[in-house]
Amino acid sequence: MATTKSKKLALLDFLNSEVNDQKSVVFVTTKGAEKSINSVVNFDLRSKAFHAGLKVKIIKNSLLQVNNKSVAGLTGQTYMAYLINKKDTNEVVVPKSFIKLVQSDFKNNFTVVGALINGEFVDATEAIKYSNIPTRDESFGMIAGAINQLAAGIGRAVKAISEKDNEETVEVKAEETIVETTEVVA
Repeated sequence: MATTKSKKLALLDFLNSEVNDQKSVVFVTTKGAEKSINSVVNFDLRSKAFHAGLKVKIIKNSLLQVNNKSVAGLTGQTYMAYLINKKDTNEVVVPKSFIKLVQSDFKNNFTVVGALINGEFVDATEAIKYSNIPTRDESFGMIAGAINQLAAGIGRAVKAISEKDNEETVEVKAEETIVETTEVVA
């Protein structure tokens, strides 16, 4: 069924208002995938994305290319994922969560095409690189873990030194007792 001009204008308006304001948007396609998409897979993808705070839409490639000239050469059925509440974060998190979801649960159904990062289109390779960068919260967690390990290491070192001093004190007292006992016997 053909899309009417009014529907196309509404979609362009949606793309201009919602998508262009996003820090990141990921595109995946069914073209070249090992398995076809059915309603169960489609629902499962959308459901898991929603629980991750993402919205998934199927978008016409030609309209996407009209809206953003840097997105060229898209073929097949293209799915677009973006944050539901774009005010939630100031960082690029969509590639991480959505690409990981696609690669783990839907690797046979979808292929990553690329992403819009701060308004610039990056290919699939770059989008996957972005997905491997830790988020702000993950970075803070790594820093806290490193600090915790450092503090624990210092604590273990102090305890080891204390135990070593106690062993040396016991050895010295044992030697003094042996010396005193030998002096009394002699």
